[in-house]
Amino acid sequence: MGKLQKKNAPIGVLDSGVGGLSVLKCLKEALPHEDFIYVGDTARTPYGPRSEGEVRIFVGEMLDFLAAKGVKLVVIACNTLTVLGTETLKGNREFGLVGMSKGERLVLEASRNKTIGVFATEFTINSGAHKAAILALAPTACVVPQACPKLVPLIEGEQFSGEELPAAISEYALPLKAAEADTLILSCTHYPFVK
Repeated sequence: MGKLQKKNAPIGVLDSGVGGLSVLKCLKEALPHEDFIYVGDTARTPYGPRSEGEVRIFVGEMLDFLAAKGVKLVVIACNTLTVLGTETLKGNREFGLVGMSKGERLVLEASRNKTIGVFATEFTINSGAHKAAILALAPTACVVPQACPKLVPLIEGEQFSGEELPAAISEYALPLKAAEADTLILSCTHYPFVK
């Protein structure tokens, strides 16, 4: 593909479901003259409880689809996928991959007592990526990781008006409250939909 064609090519955005739409919205505001192709794997969501091998296969399929569409760049709009490492996901594909930030600098600046909670999928919490990133910058910080397996299915199912979502959030917040966390990272692109 020539440089002019590549410049006019769309940007791919992928997620394990609808969570990445929150990222797509920001991208469209920041880059209004770009075209986007969004891929959300709602058929196999949630990815949080799945094995790394299985998730890598799913991501490979989505990246191959976007490659066939001639994208110039892919934004991994999913924290679970980002912790796998964008370079290992890219393989020999011609386009670049950009993942989600762990937010460690911002959260440390926002926290007064350096006790930070992390809401994320089981996969992301089990990776330890957020805790390691925070402790690398502030070794005395206290990080309280909390897997939230009920949230993605409730959000994907648009269960915003019942009692299940508030009950799940309250349940997951208990360890953070007990540790007196004053700052929380929502480390899943689905979670902003809870607002």
